[in-house]
Amino acid sequence: MDNVGMIKAIRRKFRIPRKTDNYPISAKRGGRVALAELIGECGLNKCAEIGVKKGDYSRLLCEKNPNIELYCIDSWFEPRYQIKMEEYRSKAIKNLATFNVKIIRKTSMEALTDFEDKSLDFVHIDANHHFDFVCPDIIFWSLKVRSGGIVACHDYFHHHFGGVIRAVDAYVLSHNIQPYFVTLELWPTVFWVNP
Repeated sequence: MDNVGMIKAIRRKFRIPRKTDNYPISAKRGGRVALAELIGECGLNKCAEIGVKKGDYSRLLCEKNPNIELYCIDSWFEPRYQIKMEEYRSKAIKNLATFNVKIIRKTSMEALTDFEDKSLDFVHIDANHHFDFVCPDIIFWSLKVRSGGIVACHDYFHHHFGGVIRAVDAYVLSHNIQPYFVTLELWPTVFWVNP
């Protein structure tokens, strides 16, 4: 599916009107579940999730797309909370045991070398939410997504880390990404079709 076809599929799935001059465009319905369904419906099968935690969204992606080949990337490292991070990792392994996933224990920047440019159909970024981490995640992981694939970032709202909105807004402005979309939910996801 080309970029125009993908944007039409997004507009149908999320009930978005054809014309709007306001960006980002807020979905009229649907959240991350609808995004996972869209990934499956559009045949976006080679995917990566950056920041897996317990594997809840990775599991949803797999349930909504039985043909998915999912790379689950997380360092599960936080010095102050290392015991908790090991518990999260164990839960992720258990949650994803029956699906076609590859768990990669690396930082997002370390894992970049495991993928060729334009080799992924979809990437979901949900790792460190500080601006200085979100920016390189968006910049470098977008390079790994093919034209017509989807780049998504979770937690597009103002919260105590505050980096996701500023990083996304800077990226889409400097790369002239239009349109881009925001899911309708408490902790929204922003996403766009990669040019």
